[in-house]
Amino acid sequence: MRTTPLIRTVVPVLAGINEMPRATFIRWNLIGALAWGTLLPIAGHFLGEISFIRDHVDLIVLGIIAVSLVPVVLQFFAEKKSV
Repeated sequence: MRTTPLIRTVVPVLAGINEMPRATFIRWNLIGALAWGTLLPIAGHFLGEISFIRDHVDLIVLGIIAVSLVPVVLQFFAEKKSV
């Protein structure tokens, strides 16, 4: 996912600002990394066996990108309207 590097950069800063105990942060960070690193490839393997997904993966990715841009576009127009 394209936002993962941004999230993984910002979350430690926010955890520090909110004075999250280091052990708690490390525990949740490890759980998240293990879940992401194991579940995503497994999901990709099984989803890749579905012929519709395999045949239309390019359109599915473009759809995901389009849906993820909706909040940005809405925010842009909301700011433009308030000026």
